[in-house]
Amino acid sequence: MMIVQSYMSSIELRRDESFANQCAQSVGRLNRSEIQKTFTDLEATEIIDMSTVQLGFQDGLSLKNVFKNDTNSVKILFASLKTKMDEKYKISIQEFEREGIEFLKKNKNKKGVKQTFSGLQYEVLKKGKGKNPTAASRVKVHYKGTLLSGETFDSSYDRGTPSEFGLNQVIPGWTEGIQLMKPGSKFIFYIPHELAYGPNPDPRSGIKPYSLLIFEVELLEILNP
Repeated sequence: MMIVQSYMSSIELRRDESFANQCAQSVGRLNRSEIQKTFTDLEATEIIDMSTVQLGFQDGLSLKNVFKNDTNSVKILFASLKTKMDEKYKISIQEFEREGIEFLKKNKNKKGVKQTFSGLQYEVLKKGKGKNPTAASRVKVHYKGTLLSGETFDSSYDRGTPSEFGLNQVIPGWTEGIQLMKPGSKFIFYIPHELAYGPNPDPRSGIKPYSLLIFEVELLEILNP
C-alpha cells in the first residue's frame, strides 16, 4: 500500500512540476513579449540587444551581478541610452515632416487637386447641392483618415456610424476644408501637419508628430446651418 501511495505521490509531484514549469514558461514568454513591445514602442529595438536584456533578466533572477555595474554606472548607461533614443526619434520625426513636404509639392500638380492659401490641398470626388457650412456649423460626416503609408488610423465607415461635430471643434484643416463642401459632396483632403496635429498628436492614435494626414470626407448633412 505504501508503495502505491509513494508511486501516486511521485506522479502528483511530476504533475506539479510540469504545471510549475508551464507557469514559469508562460511568465517568461509574457515578460519577453512585454519587454519587446516596450522597446518597439520606444523605437529602441535597433539600439538594444535583446540577448543582453535576456542575460540581465537571468542575472536578476539568480541574484547575481554578472556585469558588476554599480548604481551610478547604470544611471549613466540609461542616460546614454535615452540620448541615443531621443536622437533617433528626432531623426524619424524630421523624416515624417520631410516626406509630407515632398508629397505636397508633387501632389499639387496632380490633375484635379487644388490648393488653398493656407496650404490645404483637396480633390473633389463628388459634388453636392445646397449651401456650404460655416465655421460655426455643426455637421454630420462619414470619413476615413490615412497616413502617407496608406495605413488607416480612423474611419467612421469602419465603425458603421457617421460622426457629428462642430467645425470649431476639429483640426484647422477640417474647419477650412469642410466649408468648401456642400451636402452630398465627397472630397479628399491632404492636410499638412500645420493644419493637423503638428508636434502633439494623441499618442493612442498612431499618428506621428508632424505627419501629413489624408482624409476622405463625405458631408452628409449640415445640422445647424
